[in-house]
Amino acid sequence: MNMNQSYSFQLEQKTQLAMIQALQICGGATQSIFPQVEAILNNSNDYQNALEFVSRRKKTDNYLSVIDFIFCELHPEWKNSCRLYYSGKGPKLKDLITTDQLVKYNNRLLKAIEVAYELFCEQRCNSWVYYKHKFEEAYKMAA
Repeated sequence: MNMNQSYSFQLEQKTQLAMIQALQICGGATQSIFPQVEAILNNSNDYQNALEFVSRRKKTDNYLSVIDFIFCELHPEWKNSCRLYYSGKGPKLKDLITTDQLVKYNNRLLKAIEVAYELFCEQRCNSWVYYKHKFEEAYKMAA
């Protein structure tokens, strides 16, 4: 019975990783609005793996892209706007935010992928909540 439980867990874990990998890096509601973040993720499997690592228990299939996912999950006040865009009833993010907000969110996302990478390298992340806490802590210290 123990072997079946272990096998079931491994299958579940692999399915979750496959869902994350199925997301495009960019596109969706945040398409081309964070080119620095897109460039880092497009040019480094390490950063992609880091985001997969910190979000491995998170449901990602509600998003069209990795950047939509990370942006909305770190800034939940934008989830509804993203959903409206997906349903064809709302504009892209670039039509909703100001230049000042764009700069702020870009810097936050850059810090978010940096923190994800650090946690990945240390193999230290128990949950998305832990990751968010570490990210907010690092962002405040950098400001």
